[in-house]
Amino acid sequence: MQKAILVVGPPGSGKGTQAKLIAKKFGYKHVSTGDILRKLNKNSTLGKKVFALINKGNFIPPKLAVQITLNYIKSNKKILVLDGFPRNITQAKLIKNKIEVIKVIAFTGRNSVFKERLMKRGQGRADDTKEVINHRFEVYKTETKPLLKHYGAQIVHKLNAEPSIKAIFREVEKVI
Repeated sequence: MQKAILVVGPPGSGKGTQAKLIAKKFGYKHVSTGDILRKLNKNSTLGKKVFALINKGNFIPPKLAVQITLNYIKSNKKILVLDGFPRNITQAKLIKNKIEVIKVIAFTGRNSVFKERLMKRGQGRADDTKEVINHRFEVYKTETKPLLKHYGAQIVHKLNAEPSIKAIFREVEKVI
């Protein structure tokens, strides 16, 4: 069974940045479902279905997310750093016999700080409009935040994601 560290947090909390730093420093494999999905052919049937959802800040159906992600990691032997996957309890249950989540790094902080980061990000992503960002925070609260209870206090490490990237990573290193 594949071992993994799950990185979760509200939009703009720095999940992707910290997940990449963890993978680089410790020699793990960074897996971002968002990145995988954004690389899909936008004109394919699958691409059209996926982009219609994510461009509005919604999640894709759990089974589809699991299928795409497991296909992407199937030949990997390193510990995974899961960035944005699983996104909800349904996905977590679908992967439990394939991926063992050994740690959960949960970023916390004020939504106002994270919203400001997202507005400054300037990546030109379709899901970085004010309306979509607000929706993504609601989806995080209802879909992803319950994962913390699902995985349990013994492996969940809550870290403040408001300081600088370096300061946050120093705290991340302590729990890895």
